[in-house]
Amino acid sequence: MTRDRITWIALQTLSVIAGVWFAIWLFATGHTLKGGFLVVWGVIAVSSVDNLLRPLFIRRGVRMPTILVFFGTLGGMLAFGLIGLFTGPLVITGCLFLLEVARRDFFRADDSQPAARAD
Repeated sequence: MTRDRITWIALQTLSVIAGVWFAIWLFATGHTLKGGFLVVWGVIAVSSVDNLLRPLFIRRGVRMPTILVFFGTLGGMLAFGLIGLFTGPLVITGCLFLLEVARRDFFRADDSQPAARAD
């Protein structure tokens, strides 16, 4: 397992623990409707997006570090709202592609030129 994946798993675990404790607090203080909504929201919406839709839409055929997917999604949502969920990682993927093309075409060692003679 890479350090990137371990960090992502730790962040997800902490967010789940915080959500569970907040739901318990809501139930304990008498806000059963709010606590129930938080539990249903966490189980249905957050879990399905994280486990089903995110890998389907974001990582399909793209090998991008998880931290870039996270910041791309977060930055896209902050900049564009709900549509930024998809456009943020798409912009980062496009930039990575352009960097790879530039590195391949402009910053390579050109082996096709003959070596200089030391006469």
